[in-house]
Amino acid sequence: MSGLFLGIGWNALLAMIPLVAAVLLDRISRRFDSASPRPSRLWMLPLGIVWLAFLPNTCYLMTEWRHFLFDERFVAARQSVDPNSIAVIRVVIHAACFLLYSGFGVVCFVMAIRPVSDMLARWGMRPYRLAVPFFLATSLGVYLGLIVRLNTWDLATRPGYVCKVALGAILNPRLMTIVIAYAIVLWLTYLATDVWLAGLSYRLRRPGNLKVGLNAEKYRIVPR
Repeated sequence: MSGLFLGIGWNALLAMIPLVAAVLLDRISRRFDSASPRPSRLWMLPLGIVWLAFLPNTCYLMTEWRHFLFDERFVAARQSVDPNSIAVIRVVIHAACFLLYSGFGVVCFVMAIRPVSDMLARWGMRPYRLAVPFFLATSLGVYLGLIVRLNTWDLATRPGYVCKVALGAILNPRLMTIVIAYAIVLWLTYLATDVWLAGLSYRLRRPGNLKVGLNAEKYRIVPR
């Protein structure tokens, strides 16, 4: 069980890396947008690569429910508990912990995207136009980590093998269908959570008017 909690802490740490990278990208870009020419932004590319490479680690936490559903330790705990026993509280606590863990991953996922989306919008781009390839790439990254058991740093240590496995998944209709389905789930999860976070931010700030700082372009699924 200690190994499980160690893995939980490690995965949570990896999920926070793209969030930190996104905040750094946003703050650095704000300093350069007003004073520097556009070519000077290229030096931010390495940080952007780190952000994109580690982003699937946030979505990976959404899949951790598989342990609660199929891990023999949790299955045995559920099956051994009398529904009328107070010991059922232990099972409820397990479920709540996994729910909070997955929720943490969702929040990290959305909070890691929002600053980058705002940064691209300031640069005159329309982030929603990148939504399809972006969520597909993120979903593919989750597949590589969850099924193939690759790590983010394999992109640097074994780039050829990563590309080979990724290409194999893309050319496999069955796998690609799963990747596309999960990409849609990620997209809808992002949109719903982004609205919720905007509403929460409004409630915490309690401005004098009822205007909520939502960017309508982010929710446009069909281009004009």
